[in-house]
Amino acid sequence: MRQAALLLSLLPLLVVAGHAQITFSGSGSSGVLNPGQPWEVTPNSQTVDPGFRGVSVWGTPGLGFGDDVWTGSPGVVGFTITFLNLPAGVTIDQTPNSGGFNDDTRFAGLDGLWVPIFTGGNTVTFIGSTDSLSAGSPFFVNVAFAGGTVTTVNFTGEWFQLADDFEIRYFSNVNSLGDSLINLTNTGANAGVSGAVGFTGGNICANIYVFDPGEEELACCSCQITPNALQSTSVAGLLSNNLTLEHPNSTVVKVLATAATSGVCDPTSAGSTSNPLVPGLRAWATTLHQSNGSSGFAYGTETEFSQAGDTL
Repeated sequence: MRQAALLLSLLPLLVVAGHAQITFSGSGSSGVLNPGQPWEVTPNSQTVDPGFRGVSVWGTPGLGFGDDVWTGSPGVVGFTITFLNLPAGVTIDQTPNSGGFNDDTRFAGLDGLWVPIFTGGNTVTFIGSTDSLSAGSPFFVNVAFAGGTVTTVNFTGEWFQLADDFEIRYFSNVNSLGDSLINLTNTGANAGVSGAVGFTGGNICANIYVFDPGEEELACCSCQITPNALQSTSVAGLLSNNLTLEHPNSTVVKVLATAATSGVCDPTSAGSTSNPLVPGLRAWATTLHQSNGSSGFAYGTETEFSQAGDTL
């Protein structure tokens, strides 16, 4: 691992959200949705699908056009869209769709399993319930309107990527009972490939930041992890070259995943525009406890790091 130490003021990443996002906007009757997905509005008179007959629909790639193919970065699990300045009386239709694509909702997408969540007004969030979009993944989404005909729209929104780019865990009794261990791996999600073999890319950097109980940053480091590989370290190891020479009995550790561009990892710029977060990180750790809180026999636990952000 490449060890470094820096002041908290030099670490802009820790104030950003725990998930990556791809923003988009559009207006008119058709266009291209960032990062390159076609969209189209189908007015009432042109709707031929029996589940949407007589209803205006916004969709990507558009109602009746089959599947779209995802062209952006991997790990997308959903998106939020807000329609602005709809005609008077027109809203997103939240009623069941008996003849639609998946027989129970007017919203369909990844494997027919987009889950719609209404957040008020003319905003709806979709979450893929069993999978994520990778490069080349087929999908579609349709949003129906109620209360009148829609021929053009004005909208904004964002795609959400997996939240496994930002993880956190506490460690206790590091000095009084013994060191704590950390194990990290790369699922390969950043390569858009799943399975045990066959990865040709998708390397990530695990950027690790250590804090004392008083919120002061003590140290950071970064290491490259290839898909399916395992990297291990310990809290004592992370604190072997820290900024303040402090070695607290308990710590908080945050791990942030970025792309390993040309094999270079830089924890001082993680999360910036030039060094964005990516999916694929998984981390586990052990720590020691005492049976009566501050006395009694010592025992260890091993748990997975918690995801610091959410897809919503």
